[in-house]
Amino acid sequence: MNRAVSILAIAAMLTGCQAFGERQEIPAGVVVRTEKVEVVRKVYVPIDADLLKRCAWTKGVKPSAALTELVIRKGCLEQYERQLQTISGIQGRAK
Repeated sequence: MNRAVSILAIAAMLTGCQAFGERQEIPAGVVVRTEKVEVVRKVYVPIDADLLKRCAWTKGVKPSAALTELVIRKGCLEQYERQLQTISGIQGRAK
């Protein structure tokens, strides 16, 4: 009995697949685009640890050391700009 029910259930499911294979006509007034569409796929790109290295500077320096600290921070900002430019080049977004 179970076997007969299983066979009937499979046969019923397969009859539903019959209409799926038939090609339907496109209704009038429907626009079908045939040109190619570019699909952009983003891919994870590993970034080297050297490009993610942080620059160290001291916070809350004395006023007498402000100029020295300014030069250090300027060097850090230049380092960050170089790192970001290299990372953008790796990711394909170089300007």
